Amino acid sequence: MIDKNKHKQRQLAEEWFLKGNHDIETAQLLFDERGYNEVICFHIHQAVEKYLKGFLIYKGIRYKWIHDLEELAKACGDIDKEFLNYLDECVVS
Repeated sequence: MIDKNKHKQRQLAEEWFLKGNHDIETAQLLFDERGYNEVICFHIHQAVEKYLKGFLIYKGIRYKWIHDLEELAKACGDIDKEFLNYLDECVVS
């Protein structure tokens, strides 16, 4: 049996994943309609951020309320080293 906290964590993580999916869908619509690149990139950034935070929530990890993809990916990498393979993609230059 799953305890209530685990159930709430999973439910909240699923909400973050769904919101991330909405950002991806929005970015795709904008891309298909030749929308502004900076707005498309904003939604992609939002999606990745929500997926990373969703993973941390699912694992029961508290994180800083930040928007830094690199820092969030490193926090995820502390749990699953696979995330560390994507750090370069998370760095804004």
